[in-house]
Amino acid sequence: AGQNTVKAFSDAVRDLELSHGDKAPMVKEVKIIVNALYNTDCTVEELLKDMAKRCGNDDIDSFAEIFAASKRLGGDLKRLVSESRDIISEKIEIEMDIQTTVTANKNEIDIMAAMPFVIVWMMKTMGSDVLTANTTTNVIVKIVAILIFAVAYAIGRKITDIKV
Repeated sequence: AGQNTVKAFSDAVRDLELSHGDKAPMVKEVKIIVNALYNTDCTVEELLKDMAKRCGNDDIDSFAEIFAASKRLGGDLKRLVSESRDIISEKIEIEMDIQTTVTANKNEIDIMAAMPFVIVWMMKTMGSDVLTANTTTNVIVKIVAILIFAVAYAIGRKITDIKV
């Protein structure tokens, strides 16, 4: 608050080290930015864009673009950082909610995929020879049923494979 950008990044390194430790990837990235700011003639905008490329993170890339535009046009950097933090926090929260829901659905799919084998095993142990006998009709029905379950499993996995 009220500091120049270089000083703010220097302070951020100390804060990140306290909360995440000095081995955390984010700490290393911010240290690279601070060292480059003190030792080269690179701008913060260039360094943020470079960090976004190294990390392959769209949020960092978006922040770097907005930061560069705001600095060029004389925007309120304090408000920009605050709003960006809020947006990224909301996005992370939404991603976690989606992952929780998707994981639950994936577990249901796995259970449903195992159920036919459990039912067949139960029928065999209960002595029902009519349904478990290997007659031509039973074999065809079993193959069709396995194919249906395999297709349903593949479709279920595809549906729950959500990229956020």
